[in-house]
Amino acid sequence: MQLKNQLKIIQENNYIVPNSVDLDELINLMLENIGSLDSELRDEMIYITFSNLIDNKAISNDQLKWLMARVMDEEHLFYKISEKDDQAVFTRTFSILVVALALYRHRQDKVFDDHDIQNIFDVVVRYAKLEWDLRGFVDPYGWAHSVAHTADALDELAMCSEIKKEQLLSILEIVKLKVANGTYVYTHEEDERLVTAVMNVMANQLSVEDALQEWLKSFNTVTPYEDYMKNYAMKVNMKNFLRSLYFRLLKSAEGGSIAETVMMILEGLKK
Repeated sequence: MQLKNQLKIIQENNYIVPNSVDLDELINLMLENIGSLDSELRDEMIYITFSNLIDNKAISNDQLKWLMARVMDEEHLFYKISEKDDQAVFTRTFSILVVALALYRHRQDKVFDDHDIQNIFDVVVRYAKLEWDLRGFVDPYGWAHSVAHTADALDELAMCSEIKKEQLLSILEIVKLKVANGTYVYTHEEDERLVTAVMNVMANQLSVEDALQEWLKSFNTVTPYEDYMKNYAMKVNMKNFLRSLYFRLLKSAEGGSIAETVMMILEGLKK
């Protein structure tokens, strides 16, 4: 309740932190509660406050570097990731959102050096490969949404000037990994968030069109599950993703030939 009251005061004050509040202590408290099962505290207060404080530069560059080191550690981004604890996911998925917020700020202010960005990229990829809890909205706790939140971080990375072509291709592979799963059928617009990451891979100054064409064609050769229902779920996820990508490409001036490939892949998945 004390943290909620503090955050409420800050929100009502247009996210200006009062002089009486120690910002470092406040950040620590928010990190300690970032995975709270109270969705109001976690989503509407801690996340939104982090978003505003990072965006309006109330959190300094040095504080942001310190925050990133904390949020990407074993107690946050990788919290209980090897355990079948279905409540631990909230700590992880709201930590990856802070990573996305920090990367957005970096693209405005160049907070991190090249080595930092490479490290962040490696950590995000590691997390994306390890995250097994793919649920979207979890009653009664609210949004877990690991795939959508991871897509937001991948999207920000794709727009970073420090990212190399091979890393853009790695982002595509992570997207494919998340799409081609048969354990959970996405129902909360995860496909749209993943498509945004792909579109920003395309928009990067590095040319990846040929590789993107090959990546799309690989959806037709994904190894099927032996279990019928898992295979069915995977096909549903792939079709929904590719449809979302197709219609997004139609709005893109450079998406014509790629949209044709997407339609060809979709036709193949109908068989």
